[in-house]
Amino acid sequence: MIGRKAIGNPNIFSKVIGVKERFSFWDYLKLENKYPMHFRQLKFQAMNFTKGKKNSRKLRKNIIYAKSKEEVIKLFFEDNVTTSVYNIPKRL
Repeated sequence: MIGRKAIGNPNIFSKVIGVKERFSFWDYLKLENKYPMHFRQLKFQAMNFTKGKKNSRKLRKNIIYAKSKEEVIKLFFEDNVTTSVYNIPKRL
């Protein structure tokens, strides 16, 4: 039943095989640039990556109303600890 868990948890496979490195939304964006997808799919995945983040409920609500990829990226990385880890500017 791992397939069903993977839908809402992008890091489930890392957890199952015991790898400590987690797949981040930034990594997902790199893949999305290489293999383009529909915007609604990008928003869905962005919402999956909000689990465990500060103010995740508000963030998911804002992602729903986002109109562009750039807006989703801006919302996701605003005031986020991962911005400093991945050297991503706070404002895009």
